[in-house]
Amino acid sequence: MKPTLQTVQDVVIEILIDMTQDWGLEEDFINAETKIAEDLGLSSIDVLHLFSGIDIHFSKKLPFETLILTNDEEFVSDLSVQEIVSFVFDNFDIELSSTPTPM
Repeated sequence: MKPTLQTVQDVVIEILIDMTQDWGLEEDFINAETKIAEDLGLSSIDVLHLFSGIDIHFSKKLPFETLILTNDEEFVSDLSVQEIVSFVFDNFDIELSSTPTPM
């Protein structure tokens, strides 16, 4: 069953709070407008950890490569929590092949 947009946002923020709990951030620092690189300083490996956490939480394999790559095959420089939430919600029903594909 597809979660609500609010549920997806709550999950993404919860995962980010867990990832950054030792960073001394204000409790309400992470919200929909928070940028994961500019505001939180997440590295590329942190972003992969975030995406993996989302996949595990929802028991889904989402096509995150389409979120982080532009049409010119360049990596995006930053994403907001809202962009990630919208992506997860919009792509929740997409079934990916279990066979890995190169990026």
